[in-house]
Amino acid sequence: MPSQPAPPVSLPPGRGPLVFVSFAAADEEHARKLKEELSKRGARVWEPEHLNRVARVLNGVEEAIRRSDAFVVLLSEAGSESTWVQMEIGAALAVMGQSETSKVVPVVLGDAQLPAALRSYRSIFVRNNDWSAVADNLVEHRSEIAEADLWQEVRDLLKGLEVDAEAAPIIGGVRPDFVIRDGRRLLVLEVKPWSGPGIIDAIHALNQLSFQVDAVGAERGLLVVHEVRTAMPDPSIVGLAALPDAIRAWRDEVEVASSIRAGPPAPRQIFAAMPFAPEYSDTYWVAMREAAKAIDAGCVRVDEIDYVGDVVAKILELITKSDAVIADLSESAPNVLFELGFAFALGKTCILICSTPLSELPFDIRNQRTIAYAKGQTYQLKEDLIQTLRAVL
Repeated sequence: MPSQPAPPVSLPPGRGPLVFVSFAAADEEHARKLKEELSKRGARVWEPEHLNRVARVLNGVEEAIRRSDAFVVLLSEAGSESTWVQMEIGAALAVMGQSETSKVVPVVLGDAQLPAALRSYRSIFVRNNDWSAVADNLVEHRSEIAEADLWQEVRDLLKGLEVDAEAAPIIGGVRPDFVIRDGRRLLVLEVKPWSGPGIIDAIHALNQLSFQVDAVGAERGLLVVHEVRTAMPDPSIVGLAALPDAIRAWRDEVEVASSIRAGPPAPRQIFAAMPFAPEYSDTYWVAMREAAKAIDAGCVRVDEIDYVGDVVAKILELITKSDAVIADLSESAPNVLFELGFAFALGKTCILICSTPLSELPFDIRNQRTIAYAKGQTYQLKEDLIQTLRAVL
């Protein structure tokens, strides 16, 4: 079914980075402590009142995640098993990106296992219930004096490099710290007095930097900090000592123009999100695939195709490329709810089916139109799916 319009939300007050914290009900006390520590460091954190009356409705949560600078998910044993957390993770990966430097930050409690979708992400592990240390890894305390000092150091360094640099110019309605010119090419520098830096600080600053790069019409931008201490930093973050080399590398870059010829239109694709149990084989082969064939489309599920690499990345790729998703909610399988959250957040047409009692579905999707079917009656399900696919595609 088409994605519903997102309900209105009110932003938390303040000017710091905006953070969405995802957690299971059993971890509410942990979440409260983390939110308090983040707030002390100037971050703005979503609370239910900011979502008005849509706090636990998926479309409202999607909109809040979309507006956030970072998505922090608490993963205890309860959090790893929570169907709601799985859906929020899926939504976050859809709207925030899936790279290792994305805005998604897992915070791991105890011996909890990371979901497969998050195993390549930079994670924070909670030690001795020290939420202050966790917050320090996410957000650094700000100092206007330290920022002014580093700004002056960058200015002096640029003078020594003899580059065409302008300090605090107003271009395109924004005022970056520095703009370096090389003919018609522009490089934007933003200065932050951080060491590390904190994960959310970096996310927020890089997001603002991208706005400035677009407004100025620059090729790229660099976030300049005191020192980079992370093992896998974003390439746009440079320490003061590495700034001369980064500027020289930018000046030496050669643009390579490429064109891609448009090929014939690809056939429509439908992704099947479903439990991978033998009793659901007919649901896929008899109902889903045959219904897709009836409208000249193909139906795929990840275990029926050949691929090399990470299975989660392949699932997300298939959903992204699909025109619609058929999600079998039988037994409320966590993998299906994760995939459904991802698809909803991308605005994909989602058709929901279920062979177990609809009253057992998570409350936030119970009100979605769901086709009920009985195992052994997949031919009837096929006809229902054909009619629905023809209506929505």
